[in-house]
Amino acid sequence: DFVEVITDGNAAVYGLQGGNGAIIINTLSGPRQSADTYGLKVFRPNTYHTAPRFTMPDYDDKVVKNNKIPDPRTTIYWNGDIITNTKGKAADSFYTADNMATYTVTITGITANGDYIYKQFEINRK
Repeated sequence: DFVEVITDGNAAVYGLQGGNGAIIINTLSGPRQSADTYGLKVFRPNTYHTAPRFTMPDYDDKVVKNNKIPDPRTTIYWNGDIITNTKGKAADSFYTADNMATYTVTITGITANGDYIYKQFEINRK
């Protein structure tokens, strides 16, 4: 029938779930759930995102690898498109910059269920 977008305090009727707003889809046929759901249906659509490409030196290229110009990068690697296997594991590799340093690794993401992932740790390059 029609779609409503509710934001701010107007979505408070939906409790904490409505904290960021709500999309209400009104149908002519009515709810198809049991009466104890009060006609509400939680809907979490899949989203579409294409991660931008992070440029970094290609050290597999011998000319780049043997270049005498130092690599002073402070952000050494970023990949917005790592997908885990069915056990939730993933592996990736990258080249560090030339300076000896302690790098902070930050991993963020979203699970298939919409849960937020956050992990941070340090690695040393000596």
